[in-house]
Amino acid sequence: MDPLIATALDTARQQGAEYADVRLVSNREQRITVRNGVVETMTADESVGLGIRALYDGAWGFASTRELTTA
Repeated sequence: MDPLIATALDTARQQGAEYADVRLVSNREQRITVRNGVVETMTADESVGLGIRALYDGAWGFASTRELTTA
């Protein structure tokens, strides 16, 4: 299990969540623009994010972040 996912689940349990699930998403994009056979632009981008859903005291909550550091 990814350490960030384990940390998020452990924190949810320690805070009293009855249930929690975590999604870690990684997205990579590459774009190339070609006009009349000539490459005009080439870009690459990568993003990572985490979402956590938790059941606490009978109510559902959800949070997400793109900041993947432990506090």
